[in-house]
Amino acid sequence: MRVTLADIQTRPTAINKDLSGGYGTSSDFGNGWAAWLVKRFKRNTVKLPVLMLGYLAAILRARGHEVRVTHGPPVPGTDLYLIYTSLVEHSAEVAFAQRVREAGGAKIGFVGSLASVMPDRFLPLGDFVIAGEAEGALLDLGESIELRGLIHGKRVEQLDSLPFPDWRPFQYREFSYAHYLPERPFFPMTTSRGCPYSCVYYCPYPIFQGRQFRMRSVESVVEEIAYLVREYGARSVLFRDPIFTLEKRRVAEIAETLLRRNLKIRWACETHLARLDRALVDAMHAAGCRGINVGVESVSPEVLKSVRRKTDDVQHQEEIIRYCEDRGIKIGAFYIFGNLEDTE
Repeated sequence: MRVTLADIQTRPTAINKDLSGGYGTSSDFGNGWAAWLVKRFKRNTVKLPVLMLGYLAAILRARGHEVRVTHGPPVPGTDLYLIYTSLVEHSAEVAFAQRVREAGGAKIGFVGSLASVMPDRFLPLGDFVIAGEAEGALLDLGESIELRGLIHGKRVEQLDSLPFPDWRPFQYREFSYAHYLPERPFFPMTTSRGCPYSCVYYCPYPIFQGRQFRMRSVESVVEEIAYLVREYGARSVLFRDPIFTLEKRRVAEIAETLLRRNLKIRWACETHLARLDRALVDAMHAAGCRGINVGVESVSPEVLKSVRRKTDDVQHQEEIIRYCEDRGIKIGAFYIFGNLEDTE
């Protein structure tokens, strides 16, 4: 079967659908020449593929299907479209499905975070919707993809059972996360899913991935990095885990194994400041870490309490951020403006 993975992108802003729990982000910065420059810089330097589609490509190709990728027009000869759904390009994704349906001849399936929480929005537009982890649904199938209606993709409990994402159908040389990792070819990957923190009150990652923390083995993680280096010439990697250092000992083992195997790779990650200490930062830096994204959200304890945010001691936050920067690890801090308890 000829399967086309559809990641539709039409907006002039910097679109990254893999962010915000798979609902996607659209980065705009207002009007004027300065805003235009910043928007252009963001579009050219942050280009992340949807990890789910990389996994689906690997599963489908392993079962003998031909896999293509489109970001815009339909692909002639397609038997099945799997359309990734997002908040940021919802209208364009719907319009694409309607265009394919009117042309006839191809089946349509929807996957992704938005289709998982709003399946009724997409069911009239296609043959099926996979709610939840689409990888789990496809792993249960044989060579035939005969799906109808609403399919509940089971959560993949053993992440080591997943194949490595197959990036060959993608324009992978355009992947980029240059503000931390200018070295290319660059690839995203994930070593865990789920997040147990109380930020589920507003954070989309636990909603889609669940609150149970599921980890890949150290061996599997390092072997994927070696595979990316060997097959694609990878020079840098972004770990897309919601809380990469939740299990600090495991991250230290990953760093130690990278060094032992002499895998010279630059990498970045996202985590909670409470799950960092100086010894771990030293180990991460030695193994190639050059960037860490952290959620600060607000400097007000009252605001953090109102959104059920488990915070960290302010002094520790400041000290560990300074320590990272002194070691040569850039820090990106996330803030939320407009919480219910916020004042000007």
